[in-house]
Amino acid sequence: MLLKVILSTISAAAMLTAAQGTAAAADAVDSQAGGLEEVVVTARKREENILKTPVSVSALSSEDIAARGIVSLNDIVNQTPGINVNNVNSGRNDRSFQQISLRGFTPSTTSSTLTAMFIDGVPVSSATALNSVTDPARIEILKGPQGTYFGRNAFAGAMNVVTKSPSSTFAGTVSALTGTRDNSDFSASLEGPVFGDMLSFRLTGRAYSKSGSYRNAAAPGQTLGDQSTKTGTLQLVLKPLDGFTVKLFGLLTRDHDGPSADGMLSAYEIRANNGVLNVPFLSGNSNGTILTPSYSNCSLSGFTAGVVATEARVNRPFMCGAAPKLDPQYSPAGNTLQDGLLAAVLANPARRVVSPSEGVQGYGLVRKYTHLHLNLDYDIGDTGITLSSLTGLNDELFSELADLDNYDTALLRNPLNPTNASTALRTSWDFPFLVERRNRDFSQELRVSYDNKGALSGLLGASYLKARGSGDLVNVQGEIINGSANPVAGQPRITGVRVATATNNPAEVDTTGIFAGLTYRLTDQFKVSAEGRYQTDKVKGYTGGAGLTITPAISSATGLPAGVYAPLAPLISKKYNNFLPRVIAQWDVSPDLMAYASWSKGVNVSISAFNTSFLTGSATILQAAAGLGLNVVTNPEKLNNIEVGLKGKFLDNRLRAALAI
Repeated sequence: MLLKVILSTISAAAMLTAAQGTAAAADAVDSQAGGLEEVVVTARKREENILKTPVSVSALSSEDIAARGIVSLNDIVNQTPGINVNNVNSGRNDRSFQQISLRGFTPSTTSSTLTAMFIDGVPVSSATALNSVTDPARIEILKGPQGTYFGRNAFAGAMNVVTKSPSSTFAGTVSALTGTRDNSDFSASLEGPVFGDMLSFRLTGRAYSKSGSYRNAAAPGQTLGDQSTKTGTLQLVLKPLDGFTVKLFGLLTRDHDGPSADGMLSAYEIRANNGVLNVPFLSGNSNGTILTPSYSNCSLSGFTAGVVATEARVNRPFMCGAAPKLDPQYSPAGNTLQDGLLAAVLANPARRVVSPSEGVQGYGLVRKYTHLHLNLDYDIGDTGITLSSLTGLNDELFSELADLDNYDTALLRNPLNPTNASTALRTSWDFPFLVERRNRDFSQELRVSYDNKGALSGLLGASYLKARGSGDLVNVQGEIINGSANPVAGQPRITGVRVATATNNPAEVDTTGIFAGLTYRLTDQFKVSAEGRYQTDKVKGYTGGAGLTITPAISSATGLPAGVYAPLAPLISKKYNNFLPRVIAQWDVSPDLMAYASWSKGVNVSISAFNTSFLTGSATILQAAAGLGLNVVTNPEKLNNIEVGLKGKFLDNRLRAALAI
């Protein structure tokens, strides 16, 4: 899909803070009593006053974060205009998934992102990683395409978490919180010198847990939405030479949550007998107990279940307007009992993306994230030249098992196994849904920058990123499904049991880029910047866990070589070359007011850039896909961005305001 948009997004942010200031990273304090401290950001790979940076950027300092009680990405979003976060994916409400929407740009797939994320300028695997940084120095949110300096996935913008550097004296902090629903949050930090000014350290830790706010209607005494997190970070700063700084930062975090808080609003009344399910042979298995009531608040004409035209036309219930409130007697609810069948499936490594010992052992979520980066900076004397190297590693896995139908189906008996005669089948209908993924990446950036406080400044750099994401398991054995391709009214629709599906196709991308930027001051008040990146993305696609057969007909329609492909085998590879420019004009209207105008281009090459799922379909499905214009290879999304902005400080530096259009 080719997206050509002139971005017209208006966001205004005004920040009033106490006189003690807002940025721990600030080097200068306004001399006027009660004035706000200077906020320094790195939106263009160098430190700049936020009010002198011709980019739409919001910043939260460590003081802001502490004062506003920010402990998660959702809290950050609530404090920042123009950004939203989605925590729900495929009917699952858990911490395995967070997708950022910046300036209204929402990713087209759940495995892609349009907002790049960084810790100290080093790429991280996912939005959930940003939650793991304890007590940062500041958080920067850059709006608009930032691919010129930040490369992949910066189509809509970028988020950068800047960690605190160790102090030159021993210091420590302890913070503890407790509350209702078993809520506890304990964090601590310790920092100081190891060898004088040459080597220092900063160590942080956090342990957080809480019980869920919802009772499981299907399991009395159980709460839904329980969360537990343990995080530790270590930073070492070495200064072996004058002007040479080495920063090594490592992060480990572990999430272990209970069953997610999900509920079902059904437009139909669902009973344990035949009812609207139209399964006559279930009628003798129960007394017609309601499993979930009808929440419909309007009616339209249509088929009872929309299956075949031979069904009698009745009023089909719909939701109209506001969604009704969940009835706590029925929902949220989920079948979370771990029986022998489920335990056997979870113990089988052939049915897991991660090893059984690392993933979930029952309903809930396990997420493990490891991040490591090494930053080197060398200021060469009084030349204004700085050499920098940024190296990063990320390893993230999550494993989550949920009851996807979100209601108590224990009374929906399985007619194929009414007395538990076979251990291969469950006695009741259920929908356990297992999603697992592992993401790994390595990144390297080298750059040289020049700023000697003269008319000309700039930088030149190169970067490399290799990322690989595994597929995910989408269903566990035990769900009774429609076994007839064309059922008719009065005949059973539930006639079989679906086995666990294998992994979806993983993806891999290698990204290389060369970038440069020059800024020239034409007058004391006016300067221009020209920036650009030439980027190459090589995306590789693989088959899923079930393998794939490309027939001559499919080969002719798609261009893929015909043949039989083994599970998880390489299927397709494509290279994308793009140039990402940005031009900025900046006018210092006064010492306290700055205006700017910019034009830039963005591109989004998704790591899941190939459509392969429809290749396993019938000739009719392939024909329909062709009629819809679906192709195996998808074109990158592209963006043209024109922006004008105004930034300044007012009321004797007691008010800061920024406007971007």
